[in-house]
Amino acid sequence: MYESLIDWAAELRNASLPGTFSELREVTACFVDAPIEQIRAFVDHCADQTARLPELAAGTTAENPARIELVLKLDVDPAVPERHRKALKQLERDLTKNR
Repeated sequence: MYESLIDWAAELRNASLPGTFSELREVTACFVDAPIEQIRAFVDHCADQTARLPELAAGTTAENPARIELVLKLDVDPAVPERHRKALKQLERDLTKNR
């Protein structure tokens, strides 16, 4: 999924479109920027927790087992939807002007 998000954003950013669409193209690609960063942070956290497993397991008992919690929550940067809405409005104005 991670690679798919990166590829999708890169393909969108590299798409050949008229200049009128450039802001909308860029802001649309931005929808996955925060999730990509969140996935990277999650993978780093998993690696850190995995490296600590021997330490965590050393003091465990049946009543007190070792426990790690790995949670991945993906969110869109809250500024992106508003920026996207503005880019759509601007594109609409630009296209109706050129009719």
